[in-house]
Amino acid sequence: MFVPNLADLLRAELLNYELAIQLAESKIAYFSSRMERDKGLPMAKTKSRFVYAKIAKERWETFRDDVLEIKKSLAQGIDSALAAYPALHRQIFSLYFLEQASIDECAAKTGLTSRQVKAIVEKINGDLHELYRP
Repeated sequence: MFVPNLADLLRAELLNYELAIQLAESKIAYFSSRMERDKGLPMAKTKSRFVYAKIAKERWETFRDDVLEIKKSLAQGIDSALAAYPALHRQIFSLYFLEQASIDECAAKTGLTSRQVKAIVEKINGDLHELYRP
């Protein structure tokens, strides 16, 4: 059975979360500035624009908060799953999956052989793949 590389899936998902958060932050700033701009103008002219900007800003804040919560939940799930592994396995997870070190680099940093590191990476990849389903 083919199991996609969890590192690639996690990196892509975390990048998507970061991009979504950045987009939301920029939209929140944009609508905040529109609200601020419209405050000093006559109310009859700007009431609908102000209300629209306020609603849009609140929606983007909700979206941002939801994405942050999902990202936090993913991180907590990974942390709790990794808690069952020995410290060496967690170190290899961090090196390989998060820091994008190669198998040989992980072996050099941990003192294991490349074959041992590869076996650990494959085990972690298979075990955690059940946790993470895009």
